[in-house]
Amino acid sequence: MEPTPIIMWTFKTKPSAEADPVSIANAPSSNMPYLVAAVIVLLIGVATIAVLAKLRPTADITVLAAVVSGFMVAITTSVWAVMKGQETHKTVNSRMDAMLVVVTELAHARGVREGQERQAAATTASAEAAAKLVADAAAALVKAAATAAATVAEAARIAAGALPSTQPVPSMQIEGVVQVEAVNTK
Repeated sequence: MEPTPIIMWTFKTKPSAEADPVSIANAPSSNMPYLVAAVIVLLIGVATIAVLAKLRPTADITVLAAVVSGFMVAITTSVWAVMKGQETHKTVNSRMDAMLVVVTELAHARGVREGQERQAAATTASAEAAAKLVADAAAALVKAAATAAATVAEAARIAAGALPSTQPVPSMQIEGVVQVEAVNTK
């Protein structure tokens, strides 16, 4: 019996938004979240500079604007790094989940196949043992019939006077189960 493949190992090349355990990830398919994060940080930075300009109308806020801009760049970069890290984490986890599902199904299929093979081997061994038992019983019956025929022929010769009455009559044994001895009554 030729084993048939039970599980097909596939990976999608494009991430999808579906909850498919074999897909690469449920990651966004565009850069839109990164752009939204950058725009939000930019708006917060511009609002901060505007508030500083309103609070200190007579002072030069160039240095403060440079400091706020530096923080905006650092914050934007760190937000992008965190978002990319989360996307990578989702990708790795979804691949590991998919591999675990496939490995579990494969191990189960192998166990089922081994169980079926062992059951088939046990059935074959039982059938062979039963066939041997039947063959041994038939051989024992044939041997018993031949021994009985020889004993009857011997008894007929004794009755006809062909053998002296002091000669012992051969015994008949059926495979060590029953032993019958003919006794010369003359």
